[in-house]
Parts: sequence; C-alpha cells; structure tokens
Amino acid sequence: TGTTMRDGRIGGAPLDLGLDLVHSIAELAARQNLPFGLALCDGDVVERRPVLEGLKAVRACDSALLDVRRAVAERLTPMAEDGLLALVAGYLSAIEGVDLPVADGGEAWIHFRQRTVMAALARLPERERSPQLRGPEPSGRADLSILRRFCRASDIALPYRAPLPAAMRAGGLVSGIASARAARKGPFVVLIASDFRGMRGELGPLWAAAAAARGAGHRVVFIALAEDGVDDLVDLVAVADDPDTARGLARADRAAREALLAEIKDGARRAGAALVCDPEPARIAALWATGAFR
Repeated sequence: TGTTMRDGRIGGAPLDLGLDLVHSIAELAARQNLPFGLALCDGDVVERRPVLEGLKAVRACDSALLDVRRAVAERLTPMAEDGLLALVAGYLSAIEGVDLPVADGGEAWIHFRQRTVMAALARLPERERSPQLRGPEPSGRADLSILRRFCRASDIALPYRAPLPAAMRAGGLVSGIASARAARKGPFVVLIASDFRGMRGELGPLWAAAAAARGAGHRVVFIALAEDGVDDLVDLVAVADDPDTARGLARADRAAREALLAEIKDGARRAGAALVCDPEPARIAALWATGAFR
C-alpha cells in the first residue's frame, strides 16, 4: 500500500486496482465458505485482518480497505503539529462553521490548539469514539490522535510518507507472507499483489519466502498490478512541453517495467509460484472462481 502504489489517477492507480481485486476475492471466498485473511504492507505489515470465514471475513477486509486511502497513522503520514492543526482548523471553520480564535503565538496559540482539538473531538462519529472500532491510536499523543481520527472520519487526505527503499518494500512483502504462514486454518493460497515498482534486483528475499511457503504446503501467486495505462501515457505526451522527451521517458519506463516483469517471472518460477501480470480484478476473480489457484 506504499507510495508507488498510490501514483497515478485516483481510481486507476495500482492501489485502486489492488483494492478492487482484494474485495472481489474476499467476496468469492465467502461464497465458497473458504477462510480469508489480509495483510497490508509497506515496509512491514501496517494492517492485518485475521483469517475468518463468510460475511465476517468480507466485513473485516472491507473495513481495512476503506482506510487505505485515508491513512492517518503518524508513521505513514508524518506531519508537523502546526500543519495538522491548520488543516483541521481550516476544515472546521470552512465546512462546520466553527469560530476559532486567531493563533498569533503564546497563550493565543495554546487556546487555538485547545479549541480546535475540542471541536474535532465533539464531531467524531461513533466509530472513532469506540476503542473497539477505531483501532490503534494514530499518534502517541492524545490530542494529535483526535485530530488524525477527525481527518479519517472527514475524509481529509493527509500526505503519505516518502517512498521507502526498494529493499524495505520487498521486506514488507516478505512480512506479509510470514503473516499468512503464521495464521490458522491453512494451508492457504497466498496472493501477493503489488506494482513491484523499483524493486528490480531486490527481490531475492521474496523468492526465498515464497519457496518456504511452498515447502510448508501453501500455494503462492504473485500478481503484478498494472501501472498507468497507454491512455495516460498518450495524455502525458500530448500536454508535455517537449513531446519527444516525454515519449523517450515513456519508452524508458515501459522498458524498465518489462525488465522487472521478466525478473519476477523467472523468480516466481524458481520459487514454484505462479505469476499473473497486469490483471483486471474480474479476471483474477474468474480464475479464482474456477479453482485455478487451488
């Protein structure tokens, strides 16, 4: 669920394709009374849902997926306190009509902070008030947690952190496989969905983890999610100040993608895993429904 997965147009980014795919598989598993669990990864496992069956599994999955685009955890969306306060205060003033004092330093700033936090707290929905529903606190400070939970409830987007090094991102996927291996009700079909962007040459630990999972009786399927499509590249070239340079960059990006997919195909084969490239969610769902992965 990291930064490269979020690149592209909303609705067409690799992340959006992945969210659609995971929801579709969760629904199909529920219909077939198959256990389903979920791990969301970016450098490590950032969110986990236990292996469940039926409607409980779909609900647990969807609750995690709905929060992916509105991440508020401090480690995922680092933001200075002043910036977070200004963002929430601006929303409260413009949308909720809250009269907030002017923050010009000293006691006035402290009063402004207190008023903003209390106004946000008063408008939190039931989910964000219940410890059982809201999940882990997004910050180590109670006041900043309130502001961040208000952002989640109000769909106020916080800037996601900078991309992690490729080796760390690959390590996150390894952690996801380890999470599946440790879960009950297995062996499983372990689906690893990612754009894998920029990970070329750093995927050795992932093949080792896949081979270990295969040795423990699991099936392993890598799903390379599509990046921006041809239409996006055409639009990019059309509006570029230097179309020739834009075309060259597009060709270089395509060549890098092909080289990455070739590496993934070879590594998956050696690990005894399957690979599906640039799928539509409906295609994966259809393969699942026919038992292709089981």
